[in-house]
Amino acid sequence: MALPEDIMTKVLQDFSEDDSLRVLQMLKELQKKDPKLFNDRILRCVIICAGGHIEKLTEAIEDARLDWRDLIGAAEYHWSNRVRLLELSFGIYPDIEVFKNWFVGRQLVIPWHDNEKWKVEYSDIRGLSLEQVRQLKDVSQSVSDPNLYFARLSFLCIQGSKEISVSKAVEGEIIIYYRLHPNTNEFEFIKFSYSPKKLGKRGKW
Repeated sequence: MALPEDIMTKVLQDFSEDDSLRVLQMLKELQKKDPKLFNDRILRCVIICAGGHIEKLTEAIEDARLDWRDLIGAAEYHWSNRVRLLELSFGIYPDIEVFKNWFVGRQLVIPWHDNEKWKVEYSDIRGLSLEQVRQLKDVSQSVSDPNLYFARLSFLCIQGSKEISVSKAVEGEIIIYYRLHPNTNEFEFIKFSYSPKKLGKRGKW
């Protein structure tokens, strides 16, 4: 069974030339011996946790054998925020920090506070979690471009530097549409959307 192209590319990017061939062979053998455990998602988790180091790769493999759920938690989450969706191929969505910067400067209309307009600042974003990434053509018959995507993210925003119990806060979901440029592996922001009716009231208003 051949490894997916995105996994091979990521290994070549993360590891030295000498180590990358060894790593690829290790991953092939893992998937051959135990394809149920070492599926594509788990292999991506192993690569992320390794961070380009053979020693950490070996540790991640052992973690998968002990409890694959812990490995997924380490690779896909940062604190309580999901920052990666490793059931999906590497390279089809940007880093969570890119999504965060795309969110900054957008305006939220707060329906329970006389439609007050909240312009999101970087420091307001206390939580941002990646929930879903899909090609736009999968949900819209009018779209055929395979490089158009949308990401659904959940968020928590708090105004000011104080704790949530004494600050204005809002939670909800946003959708960010973007284009992948496969020749350069760059991402282009297209648009941002959300539903004011689905925003949640948090903190003190």
